[in-house]
Amino acid sequence: MHFLGSKTSRAAWALAVAMSSVAAAGTAAGQTATAAATHVATERPAVSFTNLVLRLENEDDIGVASEGYRIFILEAMRKAGLRAVGGEDLVFGKDHSAKADFLLGGTVHELQCHDKHFDPRACRVGIDWELLDVRTDKVVYRKTARFALLAISPDVQKTLGRRLVLGALGRVLGAQAFLSALTPRSKPSALQPQYGAATFTKCATTTIDMQSAANDALDATAIVEAHGSFGSGFFVSNDGLLLTAAHVADEPTLTVKLRDGSALRAHVVRIEKNVDAALLRVDDPLPAGRAPHCLPLGLEPKVTGAELYAMGAPVAKDLGFSLTRGILSGVREIDGVRFLQTDASLNHGNSGGPLVDAHGRVLGIVSWKAVATSVEGLGFAVPIEDALRGLGLTEANETALALLQPTAATSSPQLAAADETFVDTADATPSIDPEGDKRRAAAQKEAKLDALTPWYVKPLRYAGGFFAITGAITIVATADKYDSAATPRKAYENLRLGNDLAWVATVVGVSAFVASFVLAPAAPSEHEAAKPAGASVALTVSPLGAIQLSGRY
Repeated sequence: MHFLGSKTSRAAWALAVAMSSVAAAGTAAGQTATAAATHVATERPAVSFTNLVLRLENEDDIGVASEGYRIFILEAMRKAGLRAVGGEDLVFGKDHSAKADFLLGGTVHELQCHDKHFDPRACRVGIDWELLDVRTDKVVYRKTARFALLAISPDVQKTLGRRLVLGALGRVLGAQAFLSALTPRSKPSALQPQYGAATFTKCATTTIDMQSAANDALDATAIVEAHGSFGSGFFVSNDGLLLTAAHVADEPTLTVKLRDGSALRAHVVRIEKNVDAALLRVDDPLPAGRAPHCLPLGLEPKVTGAELYAMGAPVAKDLGFSLTRGILSGVREIDGVRFLQTDASLNHGNSGGPLVDAHGRVLGIVSWKAVATSVEGLGFAVPIEDALRGLGLTEANETALALLQPTAATSSPQLAAADETFVDTADATPSIDPEGDKRRAAAQKEAKLDALTPWYVKPLRYAGGFFAITGAITIVATADKYDSAATPRKAYENLRLGNDLAWVATVVGVSAFVASFVLAPAAPSEHEAAKPAGASVALTVSPLGAIQLSGRY
């Protein structure tokens, strides 16, 4: 890893000041893609922190904050009264992140400092915070928080990055919508089917030897795409029905890609979020002469230690139809729902894919995995019998007509109630140069005022002032020169004429000078500033018959 602090550009310097411990990325991608953890029964949900990623506009580097920032953030969350898990004991390496119900992560996308000779006087940061529900692998809350520090002293500069990050974090931890998003979800007490009982045609394939005929099993799997995201699925009958995870099928219409490259439209027939399972049906006709392969189901009791295989598209669609091997580590019950635990390698994209035994029989549907420091090999799948029970399905010799209806997705109660991400109101951008902003605002206000001022106002003001001052001086001068005993009549008449003209000039000048202020527009508001300069007159009549004449110059 290298440090971004070695950069010499202004933005990179700001990065170095705000986060001296940020490492270059490549590692940022996929940090929260499949984050999930075991749940514990508690009054308050557990929340942990994953990563703080730096991704500034017009910068090519992507960075991930050091582990120290994670500890600072976890401590701040605990001080805010949250049940934050993770980093409990750094000396002995104790970390309970795997017990988190929610994961918080952030992306720094704004960073600016007002400085003098690269000595920061004030800085502000903008961070996009996201809260992930680890059970559904869905972001349930998002907010852009902004925070600024002014009058930064040399002592503050040493911890500038941490202060900015924690300041922006405080804007989220105090938000009511964030706390509401952490409200524990209702725990399913039992698998109560949301649909009437229905049958589907049992797969004609008996068993598959995974050691020698794994390709036959892979041909029965598919990549399921929705909203730009993707997961996996597998066919359970020859009439186009396939199973996947409920969190993969997050919209009524999806695209199913087969191993031969075919892309087919499909729709959600039934979905049950409590057990994370969904039934899809392909709408498009299958390629000529190509009936989909399907996988038989292993409904008998599960044996701990049995060899099993996971199939799907880990991390990327280009890696679709991959195969990994592990064992059945155990059967767990979490929040009233059973899961098969396995050490088979699972990644984002495996969700919805099948977990099969050595004979190619489906044991479960891949659902989630635990991701945390020093945690490996903790993947979980929904037992196939529980998925069928939750969806109200049973194997038989024929498929019920209700499952073959092209509009069946509209009757899915769970799909209609799918939760959406709550996007909180973004914080306003704080100023890091208040005095400069005042000067610029005053200059802009003056410019707008000049633009709205009619051309004749300044001539009136300057000429009026000139005539008023000149007239006043002349009045005083002529009065001073007049002597009732010594001034000849001819000189008196000249002085009288000059004095009268001076009074006229003074009155006209004062009137013009005052009129220039009356005609000048007041300081415009933002709404008024948008109006074109010039003069206008408006005539309005009130409901009572009063007439009002108003003008604007």
